[in-house]
Amino acid sequence: MPEEIEVETEGLHEIIHEKKHEAEHAGQGQRTGWISGVAVTTAVVAAMAAIAALLAGDSVNQSLMLKSEASIKQTERSDQWSFYQAKDTRRFLAEAVVEILQSQPATPASAAGVVRYRSEAEHFKKEKEEIQRRANQLEKDAERLDEEAEKLHMAHERFAPAVTPSRAEASRARPARGGARVAVQQHLDLTSQQRE
Repeated sequence: MPEEIEVETEGLHEIIHEKKHEAEHAGQGQRTGWISGVAVTTAVVAAMAAIAALLAGDSVNQSLMLKSEASIKQTERSDQWSFYQAKDTRRFLAEAVVEILQSQPATPASAAGVVRYRSEAEHFKKEKEEIQRRANQLEKDAERLDEEAEKLHMAHERFAPAVTPSRAEASRARPARGGARVAVQQHLDLTSQQRE
């Protein structure tokens, strides 16, 4: 099951708004434009990250759906080959009965049996050919679905790292608790201290 990509944006707006008010009350009105720019930039980046996360999740979900459909086609193909074997067994038995009847002294009943079982053997042979065609088509369909799923999964594999930093980078980049909200709060606090 793929990992869900989380973009923590809850509370960022409130933190930025609080810091903006603190800056205004501290007599730093000229910094207000900069803080507003940071707020807008943060909102845009968060929106883009959320969209990217949705797209990455969508491609992997589509890939899983196609893999499931391919698996269903493979199961249906397997069922068709089992059916093919059953028809072949029945054809073989009908031909065996014809041979047994032909080895017996000819009677009207044995002659009728030969005609009947030859007809059945031909019928099973034709059914077998149709079943074989269906099984081969199901196999082609399963391969096609599997290839499509693999392409989507490969696209996800290329796209996901752009959305999600590696685990090592993520553990160094963000604080132990609170995610992005705490990181923004710490950054804004640090910026305020540097101005003083």
